[in-house]
Amino acid sequence: RKGETSGNTQAVRALRYEPHFAEYVKEAFAPVGLMLDFWADSLAAGERWLLCTDGVHGALDQAALRDVLDVPSAERAATEAVRRALDAGTTDNATAVVLNVD
Repeated sequence: RKGETSGNTQAVRALRYEPHFAEYVKEAFAPVGLMLDFWADSLAAGERWLLCTDGVHGALDQAALRDVLDVPSAERAATEAVRRALDAGTTDNATAVVLNVD
């Protein structure tokens, strides 16, 4: 239903670095048309990443996306990104994940 989010979460601290992650993601999601637009060789502690569908980044401008990343909780920031996209009238899938790099 419109506006609902999934309750599925993953403990980020339990994840481990996988040097070939970008390759796996491209291969795994290529059949459904997901493209990875950017990948950094390394992540720095303190960085915060917003991973989202075009239903979010297509509905919000860069300033709004930056504002979302100022929300203290990663979970709340992701929810806020989706809420703002829906409020902006997106008609596409609106999904967001915020990743805090420790």
